[in-house]
Amino acid sequence: MKYAWITQHRDSFPVAVLCDVLLVSTSGYYGSLGRQPSSRAERHQRIRQAVRDTSIAVVADWRQAGVVANNRAPRAVSDVLR
Repeated sequence: MKYAWITQHRDSFPVAVLCDVLLVSTSGYYGSLGRQPSSRAERHQRIRQAVRDTSIAVVADWRQAGVVANNRAPRAVSDVLR
């Protein structure tokens, strides 16, 4: 998670500074760039995708049933879809 944040912000700040602030080594960060995602990360991604797919199907069903007002799903579902 820290490495992803560093990657997102490395154009704004030096990588060494970001690593210092987040208490990670620069060698650990650069080493992570070439690594494959861990099995846990892959599993979490599959779960997120399954939740997203299910939520999309549920919203489609709600639209058919007329539950969705003003083209907006209930907040909990719309938050998941972001």
